[in-house]
Amino acid sequence: MDDRRFSKQAIRRHLTYSLWKYVLVTICAVFGTSLLFDITEYRPPAEKKTDFYITVGYGDTEGLKARIWPLLKQACPEQEELNIVSMSLSDENMVGRMQFATYLGAGEGDLVLISRKEYQRLTDENGQQAVFADLAEYLKNGTIHADDEFAAEDGCYAVPAAGLSVLNDCGIHTAADDCLCIFAHSRNPDAAAVLIGILQDPFRKLSI
Repeated sequence: MDDRRFSKQAIRRHLTYSLWKYVLVTICAVFGTSLLFDITEYRPPAEKKTDFYITVGYGDTEGLKARIWPLLKQACPEQEELNIVSMSLSDENMVGRMQFATYLGAGEGDLVLISRKEYQRLTDENGQQAVFADLAEYLKNGTIHADDEFAAEDGCYAVPAAGLSVLNDCGIHTAADDCLCIFAHSRNPDAAAVLIGILQDPFRKLSI
């Protein structure tokens, strides 16, 4: 009579030669589940999220987000997400420069904190209108304000960012000639302008 019952020895032998199969199946299941969630995860459309790039160094971006996201959400209820990415565009930091160039090439990002040197480098090569959005309308309607803007003959494409307390409080120290700009390719310029106003004065009630 054929005894098909598993003995301890048979089970041990089976696991010795087949354990890799179970490990492989487990790994595939984990990666497959992760991939499925990544594919099906909801992502807000470009007009409902604001991407803010800080290119003058690093600071507490999570703390900054915690402070300004509720204010942006209050002023622009349709917004679903705020992303803050910091990088350095110093001549020694090629990684930061490549990262920034990749974002620009892909047409990503809405608002940027940038040095006057980098602003001039980008606009001298391409022209203001090719890189940044005209802010004159937002200055006129009071969404943002500036005592001294970076003006050109055909509009205003940057506002000063020096001494903004909400940035300094989060360890993001701006130089005298740093500025805030909205990318010309932004799909969400109105919310980006409101965000500039929040950075300028977190206690000012803003709307667009």
